[in-house]
Amino acid sequence: MKHATEHPAVPSHRCGGWSLVQVLATLTLLAAFSLVWTRLFLAIRQTDRYAHEARNNLAVIDPLVEQLRTDVWSAYAIALGNERTVVLRLPDNISISWQLDRHGGAERIESRGMRELGAQRWADLPEGLSFAADGPWLMIIEPRRADQSGRSVPLLSQLMLIRRSAP
Repeated sequence: MKHATEHPAVPSHRCGGWSLVQVLATLTLLAAFSLVWTRLFLAIRQTDRYAHEARNNLAVIDPLVEQLRTDVWSAYAIALGNERTVVLRLPDNISISWQLDRHGGAERIESRGMRELGAQRWADLPEGLSFAADGPWLMIIEPRRADQSGRSVPLLSQLMLIRRSAP
């Protein structure tokens, strides 16, 4: 005999699937992941571009800095004409004039007395390079850009340093 309170077993009509809340949560996570991934991808591309530009700038400016370092090392006087012109006095009555232009060019003229011994020119340098001098130090300065900080390369004159430290 069956009791009135007993119910026959009712089969479940629920299918295995996703609820609306689960679908919305999954879509939200996918949207967040795609946003982060897109920003990361753009940042990597921008960093790669900056690194490429920096390598190119170094390849262009390195020969100029190497020559300037050699000239300054042997100089017994550094005369800064303005922020783009410097004259270095070397032994044996040699003077070397360096001139930077605003558009990324540089010129080095070596002379003995009134006779020009030779000239060198560099092009495609970073724009706005300038000089600054402080005692035995000559700095070549690259201006600050929106995407990077300004840099400077200090160059030391050994003859001026020795003269300064001598009693």
